[in-house]
Amino acid sequence: MRISSGIEDNWNMGTDQILEGTVRRIPIVDTGGITCWDGATGWRAAIEWMQDANVFRWIFDQNDLPTFQTMYLIEPSEEPSQFLESGYRTRGLTLKMRSSDDTPITGY
Repeated sequence: MRISSGIEDNWNMGTDQILEGTVRRIPIVDTGGITCWDGATGWRAAIEWMQDANVFRWIFDQNDLPTFQTMYLIEPSEEPSQFLESGYRTRGLTLKMRSSDDTPITGY
């Protein structure tokens, strides 16, 4: 059982709901409204905030904003590396997240 303060007490091992995947082609800078890596609302700022064990909303489909699941970030624990793709400077990162309330993650 996990309470809102973050303290956990659990007798059932291995029941965490985990979602892992790769986000590709995140522009380094804003390219016309696309969420970028840098900036106050960019991926870097979001990852840093999530790494402080803050609960965040994972929205499954941008066309269905009311549908989300609350999550904790497990990984990355440090800033991901850069890579080049199709001659455009982008970043990619793998996210590993855990459901904050052990609700099953479906649809993936």
